[in-house]
Amino acid sequence: MLDASGGQSYLLGVPATLPNDVYQLALGCKAAAVLKADPSKLEDARQRLADWKERGPYASKEWESLLARGDVAEIVTILEADTEEGQRLRSSSPFIGTPFFTPDEAKRIYASVFA
Repeated sequence: MLDASGGQSYLLGVPATLPNDVYQLALGCKAAAVLKADPSKLEDARQRLADWKERGPYASKEWESLLARGDVAEIVTILEADTEEGQRLRSSSPFIGTPFFTPDEAKRIYASVFA
């Protein structure tokens, strides 16, 4: 997507040609805010990974390792990172849905990214 001057448009530092990545970053930032406010929410992400694992191959052993360490600051950094690593890990993030954001919050974030 080009901005009005014909240059590359960026949103949250990510080329706007990658709206799904921008959406995942925005959701990651929302989840990070919840985690900062209540680090006990790590348990919800651990449970989500365990549920995924029971159903067969699951998204990311990296998340399992990160959650096992329990370093909230490290996880928040990944959720908020405007980097390739952040994008890759957010694409399989267990920090989705309740308690990290409601369906209405996700819809508002989606609308703001894809507007």
